[in-house]
Amino acid sequence: AAAKRAYDKQDWITFARCHDDDGQTTHAALVVMVAFLKLSLIADEDEQKEKLAAIEAICKQHEMKPLLTFIGQLGMFGKVDFNNLTKEQRDKIVKYLRAVKNKPAFIAEMHAELEKDSGGARTITLPLIEARLVRIDVDGDQAQALMQGKSDDEATNVQFRKIDGRWIISAK
Repeated sequence: AAAKRAYDKQDWITFARCHDDDGQTTHAALVVMVAFLKLSLIADEDEQKEKLAAIEAICKQHEMKPLLTFIGQLGMFGKVDFNNLTKEQRDKIVKYLRAVKNKPAFIAEMHAELEKDSGGARTITLPLIEARLVRIDVDGDQAQALMQGKSDDEATNVQFRKIDGRWIISAK
């Protein structure tokens, strides 16, 4: 419920904090890929340079190597199809983003920058639904729950981990 409320408010810091490090890394990877795609679609060279400078400033603030340098090392120039990444490319993306010490802040800043020129409209949409947990099995600091949407959709398993006394969504 907290993740859904934060998502609806576009409160990306709170949304990210509802997820474990793997989930935050996945979200960070998503905003990095969207940033790269968005950059590649800007036709005006000056506008593209301005947006790139803003994105690179965020990366620098979070002690990351420049995005274009990283994308080049992935061998991604001219290949914008992130659906067909090799395992090696996926592993490099995870390693690149694992170094970010404050992923919730990074995610929020990237969203703000990506959504700036669209009047605050969501750049990234996630398939979040209104749902309730119909069964919860707790085993120490881990739990598995069955989540049922309001419609007759098939129930989905969701993993949780207890970290610092809080139950958060686990991407494992």
